[in-house]
Amino acid sequence: MDVNLKNKVAVVTGGTAGIGLATAELFAREGARVAICSSRQANVDKALKALAGKGLNVYGETVDVS
Repeated sequence: MDVNLKNKVAVVTGGTAGIGLATAELFAREGARVAICSSRQANVDKALKALAGKGLNVYGETVDVS
């Protein structure tokens, strides 16, 4: 699938699980530079490890939403 994301930047909130993680993976596969975030560092670490295992380079950050 080519959705023309090469050299685009995407920030996926909730990108550590479910639809958000799948979206981050698709965007990264399509050439976008992707950042994911969550309120829990463990979730970010787990998602980044899963994506790296698929050869995808994604940035992750923990954000305080309180």
